Amino acid sequence: MIQTIIEFLTVILELLKINKFSDIIRFILQSILNFIIFGLMYVIMQSIVLNSFQKGFETIFHPQSIIWNGQKELELDSKSTILTNHFMENILDLSETSSRVRLGIIHNGTAGLNGIKFLHFDIISAIAKPGRNPGPLLTNESLTKWISFMPTILNNKCALIDVNSLSSHTVSTALNMKFMIGCPIKDIEGETLGVVFLSWDNGDIIPSESEINNDIIPKIQEITSQIAIALDLRKID
Repeated sequence: MIQTIIEFLTVILELLKINKFSDIIRFILQSILNFIIFGLMYVIMQSIVLNSFQKGFETIFHPQSIIWNGQKELELDSKSTILTNHFMENILDLSETSSRVRLGIIHNGTAGLNGIKFLHFDIISAIAKPGRNPGPLLTNESLTKWISFMPTILNNKCALIDVNSLSSHTVSTALNMKFMIGCPIKDIEGETLGVVFLSWDNGDIIPSESEINNDIIPKIQEITSQIAIALDLRKID
């Protein structure tokens, strides 16, 4: 397509160099040239916005459809975020002494030197109680940082995590974390989408093991199914 447009432009430029054409013909050729140049500029700008040359080119023929689809994606992402944060607040309220709740989503990261993609995670949301630090959002963190408790997560169980036992806990240390409950988020097909973490800091009163297992974890598991539904909104076309 690009090659064809370039060849067409070259033909018009060559024709404009010929002085035998009347002013009207030259005006028509110049107008066609301007139209193509402005059209290309429009496609390039739309391609940058939509992150796709094909979609950028399609806006010439179906501009309202492309714009509407983009607005739809933004609306769905916004609704998903609002719902997710609401459910996370519900988890945070399960214990009066907890400090924060953080949500990590698992995905395929960038390929390594051998072309193989390794699993990574993003922390896409974090909510804390007044006076506590929710912590930073993270992108493309290696899933190996979760290796100590991932077997439990993949077994569809919540993990009781002593922060000091983690092989890599820079963020946890910076936030003064002491203990976390990590529960899997699974879609209706049983695929693990991520993990939600409810944490307590040094100095916080950690609930008893009985309260954690019999009260807090069952309630977290109920809410994680709702979070999965909220996250699934982002997949709707």
